[in-house]
Amino acid sequence: MKLRYSAVPALLAAVFATASLPAAARSQMQCRHVQREGIESTYRCEAPGATIAQAYADFQARRYRYEAPVIDGVREEEIYQDGYLPHTLPKRSLKREGTEPNGCGGFRYYYHITRHNGGVRVKSGGGDDCVAGDGTETRYEKRGGKIIITHKVFAS
Repeated sequence: MKLRYSAVPALLAAVFATASLPAAARSQMQCRHVQREGIESTYRCEAPGATIAQAYADFQARRYRYEAPVIDGVREEEIYQDGYLPHTLPKRSLKREGTEPNGCGGFRYYYHITRHNGGVRVKSGGGDDCVAGDGTETRYEKRGGKIIITHKVFAS
């Protein structure tokens, strides 16, 4: 069968659309703000039909539905996440620390990824010589047919 040149772009578009369906289908994660207590905000996400690695990757890439609440008169437009974390979940526990120069002298950051009892705990944070630091603690746990993500943000 010989394809005409004009049919090739349409055929390629159909192939790419079909190939991307599983990725779009698995990103059914929904997140909501649970509470704010002092400098700590807690969010909860549910990822039905995902593995912990898929839920981690979707959460890090911000592939989730989230209704921004108004807290203390301020609209929480996004869930704060640490940009130093790896994009994909490492296969084993991991601990990283580092420093980068900035206007105040140095920005310190760390993250610890701990696997435990079929779940994963991710702690991260950072700070610089000018101001106190921020941090997050995120737990990924499999419950039934979904992954439950509890994400705590500490901001000073």
